[in-house]
Amino acid sequence: MLGVQPVSRNAAQRADTPADKHGFVMELMEKFEVAFALEQPDAPAGQSQAPQRWLIPELLPAAQPAAFEEFRQPGVKRLRFTYP
Repeated sequence: MLGVQPVSRNAAQRADTPADKHGFVMELMEKFEVAFALEQPDAPAGQSQAPQRWLIPELLPAAQPAAFEEFRQPGVKRLRFTYP
């Protein structure tokens, strides 16, 4: 996951990315389905807020965390998603 602050921090390291363009870049990433905005848990019902966190599948590690070991047992149904 990527939050608003890390976007600003990472982009600040690049001189060619002005702070006022960070939101635009994230909107493009959403449009091209490279990043997916996550719902805000504290948002009032029926009101939308600007996203503060995004899921970027490309940044996820290929290996599953050890906490998911129980889902690797024989007979457990799993789904696998691939991206073109």
